[in-house]
Amino acid sequence: MCRELYEALVTSESSTRDTYERESGERHGGTHEKEVVSLFGPVGPVPRAYFHKKDADGTKHGHYPWDERMGLLRQYTPAVVSEVLRLAAIHTYEEAAQEFEKAHGFRISPDAMSEIVRDSSDDAAKFHQLCESVRQEDRCRLAYVLVDGTGISMFKRYLEGVKGKDGKPAKTREVKLAAFFTGSMRKGKPWRDRDSTTYVATTERWEPFGKMARREFDRRFPLAPEVTVFLSDGGNWTKSVHDNDFPFAVMILDIFHALEHLKEIMKLLGHKEGSDEWAQCFSRWRRMFKEGRVRSVVGEAEKRAAGGKNAKTVDKKLQYYRDNYDRMKYDEYILNGWFIGSGVVESGCKCVVQQRLDLSGMHWSLKGAEALLPIRALYKSGRLDEFHNWRVKDLPQVAFDAA
Repeated sequence: MCRELYEALVTSESSTRDTYERESGERHGGTHEKEVVSLFGPVGPVPRAYFHKKDADGTKHGHYPWDERMGLLRQYTPAVVSEVLRLAAIHTYEEAAQEFEKAHGFRISPDAMSEIVRDSSDDAAKFHQLCESVRQEDRCRLAYVLVDGTGISMFKRYLEGVKGKDGKPAKTREVKLAAFFTGSMRKGKPWRDRDSTTYVATTERWEPFGKMARREFDRRFPLAPEVTVFLSDGGNWTKSVHDNDFPFAVMILDIFHALEHLKEIMKLLGHKEGSDEWAQCFSRWRRMFKEGRVRSVVGEAEKRAAGGKNAKTVDKKLQYYRDNYDRMKYDEYILNGWFIGSGVVESGCKCVVQQRLDLSGMHWSLKGAEALLPIRALYKSGRLDEFHNWRVKDLPQVAFDAA
């Protein structure tokens, strides 16, 4: 009944009447019919007027004003597009197609869903650039920016010339992810404020990623926070993002990465993992890290390695800490009530990226991954409805006569 009513409305003379005011040089190109897919099912065909013009350079282009007023993406209404994006953000395209059919009684193929996501990518990019900032009356006390990377499997042709960490041809392509949230103290411990986390993600290099992350930060915090903490694993590209886009933020080296690096050094020093000696040494050095005595740990490791067969390798490993002394003042950070671990963004790599784009057997094209990543990030940020409302807010809509 709903489908029949909707079809009667959109195919009515009052809906399809040509009331479009032509631009200078535009010509009427006839009336063409098109089936429209709504949440109630396919309707039509709908007759729509076509207009076209030729630019000064000879380029021809045309459009259907009725389609634009309806906000159609191909033949799909905004409501269908919104539902497809929501399902595609959660499920594989095959599963999303099945869920859509269960809910609405007709099928949109997995390939069509993939095309809808790809056709929405430009709007998603514009949304990130143009959406309004959060309204703030007061500055927040503490904001966090966490960045990390994770790999997704790509078709071989999209990995040509890409090298992995070991210098060999890469088997995956890195997705860079940033997580933003506000923090406070509860029961003497750092606390992530509820529902305060948003994400951005891309396969782009660090420069465009940094600009994307900064836009999201400025949207979230139009009034600069009293303190901003930037947490990462200390990789070169993360430092570049900090130095170029968040130079005002206190940069902290994630303590868990620092401790994993310490285990590698301990093995080179001859400690056997799992032994009592290993447990005692690691426990003491970990405590010294949290006490802000990283230089002392480095000094002890240097003495133990001196004259040994692994002395050069240990020294090279220790350089990681020397380069990050200013980012490892863990005693100060703990006293301030700040997080010193990047668990939130590492969890984000799993829940935002891997659980949708890195499932068993999946391989992506670059365009396909780049189209879905912002949709997935918006979904996990709780902003998909906001994106949909932004897309339709300026539609002039189609007028129907009540008679």
